[in-house]
Amino acid sequence: RDYKVTGVQTCALPILAYSIHSSASYFADTGALVVSAGLDPKRLPKALRLVLRELQRIARQRPAEEELQRAKDYALGQMRLGLESTTNQMMWIGEHLLAYGYIDDPETIEKRIQMITTEEVKDVAADLFRDRNLSAAVITPGKNEAEIRSALHL
Repeated sequence: RDYKVTGVQTCALPILAYSIHSSASYFADTGALVVSAGLDPKRLPKALRLVLRELQRIARQRPAEEELQRAKDYALGQMRLGLESTTNQMMWIGEHLLAYGYIDDPETIEKRIQMITTEEVKDVAADLFRDRNLSAAVITPGKNEAEIRSALHL
């Protein structure tokens, strides 16, 4: 199944960060959830701890049904908008053939997305959000490497 984490609650982060963004990349055998933030380097360790705490929360508890439905609606809306042009439709076909060896039509994917449950989201998050899967690229002029490394644990 295809899963997507569409958002991370960041209520405390606007105080710490100028901007924060998450995105996902999908491949046949792997993928990436990327969280990027622009912030004062002095606030980096605290921001890292808050982001990781939110990922832990997602792994421990199921999202609310309404939150999951909003995520599904967002993913489906993005997919539909992305398939409006002929060029994007051809890219869809090519990507599916190259990555998976077959083409799933958008209606099939939509049905699969609608079948995702809150329990499945929690289970997948619990499997993905572990120390062994965590990688970080930190770009900072700061010299607080030890503090940053100590914050990078789930």
